[in-house]
Amino acid sequence: MQYTIQHFSSLPETKIKGKNYYSDDYVFVPKKPSTPVITAIANVLTSSATTGNQWYLNGTLIAGATGQQFAAITSGSYTVVTSVNGCTSSPSAAINLTVTAVPTISTWNNEVTIFPNPVLTDEVTIKIISSRRLILQISDIRGSLTKTLSLINGVNTLSLSKLPPGVYLFLIRDTKTFEAVQRKLLKF
Repeated sequence: MQYTIQHFSSLPETKIKGKNYYSDDYVFVPKKPSTPVITAIANVLTSSATTGNQWYLNGTLIAGATGQQFAAITSGSYTVVTSVNGCTSSPSAAINLTVTAVPTISTWNNEVTIFPNPVLTDEVTIKIISSRRLILQISDIRGSLTKTLSLINGVNTLSLSKLPPGVYLFLIRDTKTFEAVQRKLLKF
């Protein structure tokens, strides 16, 4: 825990062998981390704190949601609390978010292929047949954003070696039109 020290000299003096001695009190007061601030871009929430975050939905802790960013998949009131050295901040101001369904854009839905699915190795291939500028956001099933990267036209190879086995949501978004395609991927 971080502490601030408050100094007091309120105790009476003590006399020992004719000399005056004063006893000082030191009070250690835990120093709370600054209250984080949430910014939202579409359904991705970002905490102003780079580490120590814990996200909440409608006042209930979201298990495993401890990153600086959180990709919301459920509508509701989101807050975040930051912990530093065992001291916890006050909750952030709530962000009320309405998550709309991610549209599947029929005009380019077939231009995105992700394979293999399920993933048995640590690599996945994303094939793009489009001249669009695309961003990939990978979230775990709880909505915690695990990775964001740009995609190029053609073949993109992505390592998933740092991700534990589980179900992941791949959201591929056009940076100009914000149209999106979403895929679920299972990693063993």
